Amino acid sequence: MRSAVLASLLASLVPATIGCGGGSTSRPDARLGIDGAIGDGDAALIDAAPSDGIVDPVFDGPIDAPADAAIDGMTPATQVLRINEVNANATNCDLIELRAIAGGDLTGLRVYERKTLVFTFPAMTVPPNALLVLHFKPGACNQGTSANETLSPTEQPKATYSTNYDGAYDLFTADAGLTATDNVISVMRTTTVLDAVLLSDAPTGTTAGDSDEQAAIVAAQNEWVMVGGGTPTGGFTGDNYNAHAALDLDATGATPAGTSIQRLDDSDDNDKADWNSATVTVQPSTWGALNVGQAAL
Repeated sequence: MRSAVLASLLASLVPATIGCGGGSTSRPDARLGIDGAIGDGDAALIDAAPSDGIVDPVFDGPIDAPADAAIDGMTPATQVLRINEVNANATNCDLIELRAIAGGDLTGLRVYERKTLVFTFPAMTVPPNALLVLHFKPGACNQGTSANETLSPTEQPKATYSTNYDGAYDLFTADAGLTATDNVISVMRTTTVLDAVLLSDAPTGTTAGDSDEQAAIVAAQNEWVMVGGGTPTGGFTGDNYNAHAALDLDATGATPAGTSIQRLDDSDDNDKADWNSATVTVQPSTWGALNVGQAAL
Protein backbone atom coordinates (compact mmCIF):
# COMPACT_ATOMS: atom_id res chain seq x y z
CA MET A 1 0.00 0.00 0.00
CA ARG A 2 1.33 3.42 -0.92
CA SER A 3 1.11 6.35 1.44
CA ALA A 4 1.95 10.02 1.18
CA VAL A 5 3.93 12.55 3.15
CA LEU A 6 2.87 16.17 3.27
CA ALA A 7 5.88 18.26 4.37
CA SER A 8 6.63 21.84 5.38
CA LEU A 9 10.29 22.75 5.03
CA LEU A 10 12.10 25.52 6.85
CA ALA A 11 13.62 26.96 3.69
CA SER A 12 12.77 27.58 0.07
CA LEU A 13 14.40 25.29 -2.45
CA VAL A 14 16.39 26.07 -5.57
CA PRO A 15 16.61 23.86 -8.66
CA ALA A 16 18.35 20.53 -8.28
CA THR A 17 18.79 20.88 -4.51
CA ILE A 18 16.12 18.44 -3.43
CA GLY A 19 16.10 14.71 -3.81
CA CYS A 20 14.94 11.52 -2.17
CA GLY A 21 15.42 8.16 -3.86
CA GLY A 22 15.91 9.84 -7.21
CA GLY A 23 13.06 12.36 -7.02
CA SER A 24 13.67 16.03 -7.71
CA THR A 25 12.01 19.32 -8.43
CA SER A 26 12.79 21.60 -11.34
CA ARG A 27 10.91 24.65 -10.14
CA PRO A 28 13.02 27.58 -8.89
CA ASP A 29 12.34 28.47 -5.26
CA ALA A 30 9.70 25.77 -4.95
CA ARG A 31 7.92 25.95 -1.62
CA LEU A 32 7.00 22.48 -0.52
CA GLY A 33 5.39 21.38 2.64
CA ILE A 34 5.48 18.08 4.76
CA ASP A 35 2.68 17.74 7.36
CA GLY A 36 3.79 14.31 8.65
CA ALA A 37 4.37 10.79 7.42
CA ILE A 38 1.54 8.27 7.36
CA GLY A 39 3.05 4.82 7.59
CA ASP A 40 5.70 3.59 5.18
CA GLY A 41 5.76 4.12 1.45
CA ASP A 42 6.44 6.64 -1.25
CA ALA A 43 6.13 10.35 -0.56
CA ALA A 44 4.50 12.94 -2.78
CA LEU A 45 5.58 16.55 -3.12
CA ILE A 46 2.78 18.98 -2.31
CA ASP A 47 2.99 22.56 -3.57
CA ALA A 48 2.30 24.77 -0.55
CA ALA A 49 2.11 28.16 -2.25
CA PRO A 50 0.40 29.74 -5.25
CA SER A 51 2.79 29.91 -8.22
CA ASP A 52 2.94 29.74 -11.98
CA GLY A 53 5.67 27.10 -11.83
CA ILE A 54 5.42 23.35 -11.97
CA VAL A 55 6.62 20.88 -9.38
CA ASP A 56 7.79 17.64 -10.89
CA PRO A 57 6.35 14.58 -9.21
CA VAL A 58 7.68 13.04 -6.88
CA PHE A 59 9.77 11.23 -4.42
CA ASP A 60 10.46 7.61 -5.15
CA GLY A 61 11.95 6.41 -1.88
CA PRO A 62 10.38 5.27 1.36
CA ILE A 63 10.08 7.54 4.36
CA ASP A 64 9.42 5.53 7.50
CA ALA A 65 8.30 8.20 9.94
CA PRO A 66 8.11 12.00 10.28
CA ALA A 67 11.38 11.98 12.24
CA ASP A 68 13.10 10.44 9.20
CA ALA A 69 11.70 12.92 6.72
CA ALA A 70 14.76 15.12 6.28
CA ILE A 71 15.58 16.32 2.78
CA ASP A 72 19.12 17.48 1.98
CA GLY A 73 19.61 18.46 5.60
CA MET A 74 16.41 20.44 5.93
CA THR A 75 14.02 19.72 8.80
CA PRO A 76 10.32 18.93 8.33
CA ALA A 77 7.74 20.95 10.20
CA THR A 78 6.74 19.98 13.70
CA GLN A 79 3.15 20.64 12.68
CA VAL A 80 1.02 22.60 10.25
CA LEU A 81 -1.79 24.63 11.75
CA ARG A 82 -4.28 26.74 9.85
CA ILE A 83 -6.18 29.66 11.32
CA ASN A 84 -9.80 28.61 10.80
CA GLU A 85 -12.09 31.13 12.50
CA VAL A 86 -11.76 34.52 14.22
CA ASN A 87 -13.93 36.85 16.30
CA ALA A 88 -12.16 40.01 17.48
CA ASN A 89 -15.41 41.84 18.27
CA ALA A 90 -16.84 39.75 21.11
CA THR A 91 -17.25 41.68 24.35
CA ASN A 92 -14.59 40.37 26.77
CA CYS A 93 -14.21 37.07 24.93
CA ASP A 94 -12.35 37.20 21.61
CA LEU A 95 -11.55 33.84 20.02
CA ILE A 96 -9.24 32.31 17.42
CA GLU A 97 -9.81 28.77 16.19
CA LEU A 98 -6.94 26.76 14.69
CA ARG A 99 -7.12 23.53 12.71
CA ALA A 100 -4.45 20.82 12.63
CA ILE A 101 -3.98 19.71 9.03
CA ALA A 102 -2.00 16.67 10.18
CA GLY A 103 -1.33 15.08 13.53
CA GLY A 104 1.82 16.20 15.28
CA ASP A 105 3.64 18.05 18.03
CA LEU A 106 2.56 21.65 18.66
CA THR A 107 5.03 22.32 21.46
CA GLY A 108 6.59 25.77 21.17
CA LEU A 109 4.55 27.03 18.21
CA ARG A 110 3.53 30.66 18.64
CA VAL A 111 0.47 32.75 17.83
CA TYR A 112 0.94 36.47 17.08
CA GLU A 113 -1.46 39.38 16.85
CA ARG A 114 0.27 41.88 14.59
CA LYS A 115 3.83 41.75 16.00
CA THR A 116 2.78 40.81 19.54
CA LEU A 117 3.22 37.27 20.82
CA VAL A 118 -0.09 36.29 22.43
CA PHE A 119 0.35 32.55 22.98
CA THR A 120 3.04 29.86 23.02
CA PHE A 121 1.84 26.28 22.81
CA PRO A 122 2.61 24.10 25.82
CA ALA A 123 3.79 20.51 25.37
CA MET A 124 1.02 18.80 23.43
CA THR A 125 0.41 16.56 20.46
CA VAL A 126 -2.84 16.46 18.50
CA PRO A 127 -4.36 14.16 15.85
CA PRO A 128 -5.22 15.18 12.28
CA ASN A 129 -8.24 17.51 11.96
CA ALA A 130 -8.04 18.56 15.61
CA LEU A 131 -9.55 21.97 16.34
CA LEU A 132 -8.11 24.30 18.96
CA VAL A 133 -9.84 27.39 20.32
CA LEU A 134 -7.68 30.14 21.82
CA HIS A 135 -9.64 32.23 24.36
CA PHE A 136 -8.62 35.82 25.15
CA LYS A 137 -9.17 37.81 28.39
CA PRO A 138 -9.49 34.78 30.68
CA GLY A 139 -11.06 36.67 33.57
CA ALA A 140 -14.20 37.17 31.47
CA CYS A 141 -13.89 34.34 28.95
CA ASN A 142 -12.87 31.62 31.42
CA GLN A 143 -14.93 32.27 34.51
CA GLY A 144 -14.72 28.60 35.46
CA THR A 145 -10.90 28.87 35.43
CA SER A 146 -10.39 25.97 33.05
CA ALA A 147 -6.80 24.89 32.47
CA ASN A 148 -5.38 24.52 28.98
CA GLU A 149 -6.54 21.29 27.39
CA THR A 150 -3.42 19.47 26.20
CA LEU A 151 -4.62 15.85 26.29
CA SER A 152 -8.09 15.89 24.74
CA PRO A 153 -10.91 18.30 23.78
CA THR A 154 -12.99 17.06 26.71
CA GLU A 155 -10.25 17.20 29.33
CA GLN A 156 -12.01 20.27 30.80
CA PRO A 157 -15.61 19.56 29.73
CA LYS A 158 -18.20 22.17 28.84
CA ALA A 159 -20.52 20.73 31.47
CA THR A 160 -18.09 22.04 34.09
CA TYR A 161 -16.55 24.96 32.17
CA SER A 162 -19.39 26.61 30.30
CA THR A 163 -17.29 28.67 27.89
CA ASN A 164 -15.30 25.65 26.67
CA TYR A 165 -16.02 23.71 23.48
CA ASP A 166 -16.05 19.94 23.68
CA GLY A 167 -15.17 19.69 19.99
CA ALA A 168 -11.90 21.59 20.43
CA TYR A 169 -8.83 21.81 22.64
CA ASP A 170 -9.52 24.94 24.73
CA LEU A 171 -6.46 27.12 25.31
CA PHE A 172 -6.15 30.41 27.17
CA THR A 173 -4.05 33.53 26.84
CA ALA A 174 -3.75 36.37 29.35
CA ASP A 175 -3.93 38.84 26.44
CA ALA A 176 -6.85 41.25 26.91
CA GLY A 177 -8.28 40.84 23.40
CA LEU A 178 -7.83 41.23 19.66
CA THR A 179 -7.75 44.51 17.76
CA ALA A 180 -10.86 44.81 15.57
CA THR A 181 -9.68 47.40 13.03
CA ASP A 182 -6.77 46.00 10.99
CA ASN A 183 -4.99 42.93 12.30
CA VAL A 184 -2.60 40.21 11.19
CA ILE A 185 -2.94 36.83 12.93
CA SER A 186 0.06 34.54 12.43
CA VAL A 187 1.11 31.09 13.56
CA MET A 188 4.89 30.76 13.62
CA ARG A 189 7.70 28.38 14.42
CA THR A 190 10.52 30.74 15.43
CA THR A 191 10.76 32.95 12.29
CA THR A 192 8.86 30.61 9.93
CA VAL A 193 5.25 31.53 9.23
CA LEU A 194 3.06 28.41 9.19
CA ASP A 195 -0.15 30.28 8.46
CA ALA A 196 -1.49 33.83 8.57
CA VAL A 197 -4.54 35.90 7.78
CA LEU A 198 -4.77 39.63 7.10
CA LEU A 199 -8.00 40.99 8.59
CA SER A 200 -9.72 44.36 8.42
CA ASP A 201 -12.92 46.18 9.30
CA ALA A 202 -13.10 48.14 6.02
CA PRO A 203 -12.05 47.77 2.36
CA THR A 204 -10.13 51.08 2.38
CA GLY A 205 -8.28 53.26 4.86
CA THR A 206 -5.05 53.63 6.78
CA THR A 207 -3.45 50.76 8.68
CA ALA A 208 -1.34 50.47 11.82
CA GLY A 209 2.43 50.25 11.47
CA ASP A 210 2.56 46.93 13.32
CA SER A 211 -0.01 45.46 10.92
CA ASP A 212 2.03 46.67 7.94
CA GLU A 213 5.27 45.26 9.33
CA GLN A 214 3.80 41.83 10.13
CA ALA A 215 2.02 41.76 6.76
CA ALA A 216 5.41 42.29 5.10
CA ILE A 217 6.90 39.35 7.02
CA VAL A 218 3.97 37.15 6.06
CA ALA A 219 4.04 38.23 2.41
CA ALA A 220 7.79 37.64 2.15
CA GLN A 221 7.11 33.96 2.93
CA ASN A 222 4.16 33.83 0.48
CA GLU A 223 1.71 33.18 3.29
CA TRP A 224 -0.53 36.01 2.05
CA VAL A 225 -1.03 37.16 -1.53
CA MET A 226 -3.54 39.02 -3.63
CA VAL A 227 -6.28 36.84 -5.11
CA GLY A 228 -4.55 35.35 -8.15
CA GLY A 229 -1.10 35.78 -6.59
CA GLY A 230 1.51 38.44 -5.98
CA THR A 231 1.92 41.43 -3.68
CA PRO A 232 0.65 44.95 -4.46
CA THR A 233 3.18 47.61 -5.35
CA GLY A 234 4.48 49.00 -2.08
CA GLY A 235 3.24 45.97 -0.13
CA PHE A 236 0.17 45.31 1.99
CA THR A 237 -0.27 48.70 3.62
CA GLY A 238 -3.07 51.28 3.78
CA ASP A 239 -5.63 50.88 1.01
CA ASN A 240 -3.58 48.02 -0.48
CA TYR A 241 -3.79 46.17 2.82
CA ASN A 242 -7.51 46.66 3.28
CA ALA A 243 -8.43 45.81 -0.30
CA HIS A 244 -6.81 42.38 0.02
CA ALA A 245 -7.66 41.60 3.66
CA ALA A 246 -10.45 39.33 4.86
CA LEU A 247 -13.47 41.27 6.14
CA ASP A 248 -15.21 42.17 8.43
CA LEU A 249 -13.65 42.50 11.87
CA ASP A 250 -16.18 44.91 13.37
CA ALA A 251 -19.22 43.14 11.89
CA THR A 252 -18.81 39.87 13.81
CA GLY A 253 -21.00 39.03 16.80
CA ALA A 254 -20.66 40.76 20.15
CA THR A 255 -20.70 37.28 21.75
CA PRO A 256 -18.99 34.05 20.71
CA ALA A 257 -22.41 32.60 19.85
CA GLY A 258 -22.86 35.24 17.16
CA THR A 259 -21.13 35.53 13.80
CA SER A 260 -17.43 35.15 13.01
CA ILE A 261 -14.95 35.39 10.14
CA GLN A 262 -14.14 31.88 8.98
CA ARG A 263 -12.61 29.85 6.17
CA LEU A 264 -15.10 28.97 3.46
CA ASP A 265 -13.72 25.50 2.65
CA ASP A 266 -10.65 23.26 2.93
CA SER A 267 -8.50 25.07 0.37
CA ASP A 268 -5.63 27.33 1.41
CA ASP A 269 -4.58 29.81 -1.26
CA ASN A 270 -3.27 32.31 1.29
CA ASP A 271 -5.58 35.06 0.13
CA LYS A 272 -8.83 36.85 0.89
CA ALA A 273 -10.88 34.34 -1.13
CA ASP A 274 -10.15 31.66 1.48
CA TRP A 275 -12.33 33.71 3.85
CA ASN A 276 -14.66 35.98 1.85
CA SER A 277 -16.77 35.45 -1.25
CA ALA A 278 -18.66 38.04 -3.27
CA THR A 279 -21.58 37.66 -0.86
CA VAL A 280 -20.04 36.35 2.37
CA THR A 281 -17.88 38.12 4.94
CA VAL A 282 -19.16 36.88 8.32
CA GLN A 283 -21.18 33.73 9.07
CA PRO A 284 -22.80 32.02 12.08
CA SER A 285 -19.96 30.84 14.32
CA THR A 286 -18.91 27.18 14.38
CA TRP A 287 -16.44 27.05 17.30
CA GLY A 288 -15.32 23.50 17.98
CA ALA A 289 -16.73 22.17 14.70
CA LEU A 290 -15.69 22.32 11.05
CA ASN A 291 -16.98 25.32 9.13
CA VAL A 292 -19.71 25.06 6.52
CA GLY A 293 -17.98 23.88 3.34
CA GLN A 294 -15.27 21.92 5.18
CA ALA A 295 -14.80 18.17 5.58
CA ALA A 296 -12.34 16.01 7.49
CA LEU A 297 -9.06 15.75 5.59
